[in-house]
Amino acid sequence: MKSKKSLVILGLLAGMLVFCTLTSQVLAGAGIEPPPEGANIIGPEIWGVVVIRCPGGASSNSAIVRVKYVDNCNVYTQAIVDPNWTIGCPANASEAEGQSLPTGTQFIGPSGTPFTGTPFITKVKNFRTEATGGIVSFDAQFKFWTP
Repeated sequence: MKSKKSLVILGLLAGMLVFCTLTSQVLAGAGIEPPPEGANIIGPEIWGVVVIRCPGGASSNSAIVRVKYVDNCNVYTQAIVDPNWTIGCPANASEAEGQSLPTGTQFIGPSGTPFTGTPFITKVKNFRTEATGGIVSFDAQFKFWTP
């Protein structure tokens, strides 16, 4: 019985490692930028929480984005983790507004399929810089852009 439990725990840890590795590859790279000029902006509007840890030096930055989508009174959530966030922390809410997550980042809809387009931040609320640890957090409204 203990060996089955150990195998399940080992499998879960391996799955988490694969998920974090793949997510990091999606988010790592170009950093956030505004949607390109002439991009089509589409819905839906999805709210989420963004937490960025920037203790110093781009190699030690990390970010977590957790979004929540409500459809027919059902709540759907998704968390995206990037342990290798390649940009710094925004100094204020206006620096985060209008910025796009890296191309290839996808939010999954209620049907299990991704929303069309690349998410970008349209509104920022509750922007906060922690006193220690180089942590910035804020609530963000996301929409999507397509070329």
